[in-house]
Amino acid sequence: MSNRDLINVIKREIDLADLTREHGILLNGENKALCPFHEEQQPSFHLHTDGEEQYFYCFGCGAGGDAIQFVKLMQRLSFKESLSFLAKRAGIPMDESKLDAAVEHDRCLSDVLAATAGFYQSCLTSDARQYLHDGRGFSDDIIRDFQIGFARGGLREHLAQHYPEDLCLEAGVLKKHDNGMARDFLYNRIVFPHLFRGRVVNLTGRAMGNASGPKYLHLPGKQRHLFNEDAIVKGKKEVFLTEGIPDCLSMVLLDFTRIMFQSLLPATRFTWCSMPTRRAAGVPEKLGNFLATRRGSCPLAQELYEDLRLPATN
Repeated sequence: MSNRDLINVIKREIDLADLTREHGILLNGENKALCPFHEEQQPSFHLHTDGEEQYFYCFGCGAGGDAIQFVKLMQRLSFKESLSFLAKRAGIPMDESKLDAAVEHDRCLSDVLAATAGFYQSCLTSDARQYLHDGRGFSDDIIRDFQIGFARGGLREHLAQHYPEDLCLEAGVLKKHDNGMARDFLYNRIVFPHLFRGRVVNLTGRAMGNASGPKYLHLPGKQRHLFNEDAIVKGKKEVFLTEGIPDCLSMVLLDFTRIMFQSLLPATRFTWCSMPTRRAAGVPEKLGNFLATRRGSCPLAQELYEDLRLPATN
């Protein structure tokens, strides 16, 4: 059995609700509780247990992840120590000395992304917030729940308190310039973290207003997840696709719950998707144009365009 298979077996044997209760967290009937990782008056800590993998996420402080991450944060243990604790709890034998270093390294990269998202969220300037409010129509709840932030610099110094610079460069959040100094890769952009099962798996930066340079910047490397992929509900085949992340969030505001930003991934990932019969006026008009311009080269776009029956716009 590979290390990754072993980790999956251990996580399947853990009931995350029981684990959280054992650590003194009082869940209500909706699997919500006061977050143990920051002070708050209203519950923002959520457990998700109805999908393929159980995970937690706090809409207040952004902490989230699987059972291993929960134990790591609660008991202040390393990844190996947290995994060993859960293995013993589940009665599964595990030799820490044989744990693949690559698995732990991947976790460290994920931690860097989470720390970056949290830092940028705390750096959201008044100008950026006003742009999100007035320019995009986002509510404070959307800004908070999706951890939207702003890259105004200072990330290298912030991460240096906990992570080596080489790891941050590998994660893609820092980039070395000609003078040899590392700087924020997404500098001077609105930052949208991509959350998957409570963990930050990628970051996208969008230019604010008419700023120079490309409108969007994505971290280097292969994009393995959709934006808002947790919106996929097991057993449901209706999924909305949008041209950009702001469009996705605008439709979330309109209560289109199963909606994602698609353009980074190949259409073959979506052969099972179909647009539902609900065709509210809130669907952005640009979606019709977006699909119309791509239906010749993308079979999925053709299918969605015909199903939506939205006219292309100029």
